[in-house]
Amino acid sequence: MRLPSHRPLRITLTSGVVLAILASLYWVIGVTWAPTWIKKQIEGHSQQLGYSVQIQSISVKPFQLTAQVEGLRLQQIQGKQLLSLDAGLIRLHWSKLMTGELGIRDLQLTNPSILLERAAGAGSKWNWMQLIETINAQKPSSTDAKPKAIKVSVDRLAIQGARLQFRDGQSKFADDLGPFSLNLKQLSNYRKASDEPGVEGLYELDLGKVDLLIPSLNKMVVFDKVQASGGISSPEPDQLLAKLNLKLDAGVLDFLFHLEPKQNLIKIDVAIDNLSVIPIITLLPANNPLQTNSGIMAGKLEYQARQGLWSTVGELSLKNIEITEGKPRQPFMKWRQADLKQIDLRKLASGKTSLTIDEILLDQPDFKYDLDEQGFSNIRRMFSKPVLSPASASEPSASVAEAKPSNFELDIKAIKLRNGIVHFADLGVVPQLQTDIRKLNGSLLGVSNVPGRYAAIALDGLIADRGSFRAKGQAAFDDPRRNHDVLFEFKNVPLKTTNAYFMKYAGYAIQDGRLDLILNYRAKDAELVGQNRFVIKDIELGEEVPNFQGRRLPLRLAIALLEDSDNVIDISLGIKGNVDSPEFSATGLVWQAIRTVLTNIVTAPFRALASLLGLQSDTPIHAVLGESSYLPVDQEKLDKLAGVLVKRPHATIEFVGAYDPNADKAALARARADRAILNAAGFKLSPQDPLPTPSLSDPRVQSGVKSAYGQQVGRIKLAQRLISLPDNEARYQQLRNELIQSYVIGEAELIQLAGTRANRAKELMVAQQPNLAERITIGVPKAVSADQEGIPLGVSLGSKK
Repeated sequence: MRLPSHRPLRITLTSGVVLAILASLYWVIGVTWAPTWIKKQIEGHSQQLGYSVQIQSISVKPFQLTAQVEGLRLQQIQGKQLLSLDAGLIRLHWSKLMTGELGIRDLQLTNPSILLERAAGAGSKWNWMQLIETINAQKPSSTDAKPKAIKVSVDRLAIQGARLQFRDGQSKFADDLGPFSLNLKQLSNYRKASDEPGVEGLYELDLGKVDLLIPSLNKMVVFDKVQASGGISSPEPDQLLAKLNLKLDAGVLDFLFHLEPKQNLIKIDVAIDNLSVIPIITLLPANNPLQTNSGIMAGKLEYQARQGLWSTVGELSLKNIEITEGKPRQPFMKWRQADLKQIDLRKLASGKTSLTIDEILLDQPDFKYDLDEQGFSNIRRMFSKPVLSPASASEPSASVAEAKPSNFELDIKAIKLRNGIVHFADLGVVPQLQTDIRKLNGSLLGVSNVPGRYAAIALDGLIADRGSFRAKGQAAFDDPRRNHDVLFEFKNVPLKTTNAYFMKYAGYAIQDGRLDLILNYRAKDAELVGQNRFVIKDIELGEEVPNFQGRRLPLRLAIALLEDSDNVIDISLGIKGNVDSPEFSATGLVWQAIRTVLTNIVTAPFRALASLLGLQSDTPIHAVLGESSYLPVDQEKLDKLAGVLVKRPHATIEFVGAYDPNADKAALARARADRAILNAAGFKLSPQDPLPTPSLSDPRVQSGVKSAYGQQVGRIKLAQRLISLPDNEARYQQLRNELIQSYVIGEAELIQLAGTRANRAKELMVAQQPNLAERITIGVPKAVSADQEGIPLGVSLGSKK
């Protein structure tokens, strides 16, 4: 009988004792000796580099693969502190370490503070760059092949209470960011799907309140709550993709970054939603700070950069903006919605920056335009550069001539206004003048700051209670004050609106009356020539202004001599001047001309009367020459007529469309030619939009002229003209004239136009009062003579009984 062997038991007991001794030794080394050794090694090595590292304590839990550091400080010896950390914790993965991967389960940093600093010297480097270079200099040089990079992954990195300080002595920029928190998840230096080198990870960042100083503007951008989240990956070895969801207060910006370092390519797609414009408005370069308490931005932008060139394209929408200026805060501008379509901002190979916008649509814009006691507008006060000295102010022409070409090129295809309002005030007269231009509609086509390019202007609106406003012409937006050709028409304006000017310049108050004012101003290189026509109806002169200090004008005598049997005064006056002159004032020149004429009534009445041109007309409801449209003031008359008809259920009305065989024929041909030119040039105008005169300085309009000419007149004739005529603005003016002449307008087309005018009047009335449709009839068109206001609409009242 054999006795049982005790050998396996002894081996097991021996192995257990050895493992226990090793585990105890591992624990003793990890808990007692390793922290002290690591602390001394770090502090000693840092001294050799010229830096000081201080660690309050290090604790290790070897079986949990966890280490914790408290009270870490890194600073230059006898220098500033680069880094401080209240506490840091790292926990590793046993399983990943066994496979050769540095797997970090958890990495936590509490209250880290980092200083990024650069001195003001020309060759100064950032403090952290100096540290890196110092460390690299301590490494021994080696020609051996680099070992394969170890795989690293981090399940979670959490940073709480972080602070980041910027101090740049070269740009004078200084800012402190924090405290903020940062959470990163699933970080790795390899692609988990293919196990190839790459970058992956997700992150969350909470910055809290952010105050960011813009050094070049010396202005602060403030957001109360900033959060960020997203991810990063490298789908290909030479590509890096990153997503960023950035929350700024209630707004959201979604970024998609696409980087290809070897191709030197950067692409960024940005989606903007509900972003507040309050912090952005304060950055506008105004002399008086601009502010807003409302307004959001939305849109999409695409940025791309390659080989030193970059571009940004997209569309933006700005809603419910209200901007104020000055102290105390005064309204400046607001709008319900502004849409910027097809934005293209890019750096050109020439070094210039170009901004093109296909269309800016302003819905319900509301602007304030006032003149102060010195005659300066609020626009000039807010945005003009201050004059350095009286000498520089007295030589504006020389400064303009010596100005360097701008490195910024602007080209806006169309700016359209819908249902706008302009608040005008002149604070330099007593009593102060205030009036509004409302229901402002129209467009500016071809707005550019390229010298020599003119934008086409067409605006319509209402003024005061029953007056109308119209502007048409061209202006060079590189300097519109010095180069323009514009026509302004104010119709049926109450004279009381201009009472302040009569009291200031003539010494009388106005009790009643209506005013039609037509201003045609042309300026070329600051030399202005203006024509002013005043048609005053039913004027009632008030009392003399007491203690008037100026030269009182003989208004009572002038009215008695100038007023015709219909109580109408019609005066035309011309002015000339240089807008660069410091004493230039268009208003002053106009009143100087009026003063000269009225003074001549006393000294030379017959010569004064001979110099005046008057033409009186009765204008109930008028259509625009060559068009079937009605201006806002005539549309309001139709609205009032509809109101009268509603209150009289047995009444009927007949509209008789009219046409002028001569004036309408020429105007209709011009309208067809101009609309064909603008359509061929790519400008989008609906039939209801005011039709502007094409700006022949715009290359797009020039191309449109050639295209419309070729289709209407003929391509052979076009080729002959292009060969025989020099390539300048005069060439396109001649082509436009010939295009207008090519449209043969027959009697049938004029009769059709007259019928359309009558039907359009009916449509406007029925739009306000649909029940009137059966009570409005259309009569047989007839030929009439046009008057100053346009083509009168025939109106006849009748009865259903």
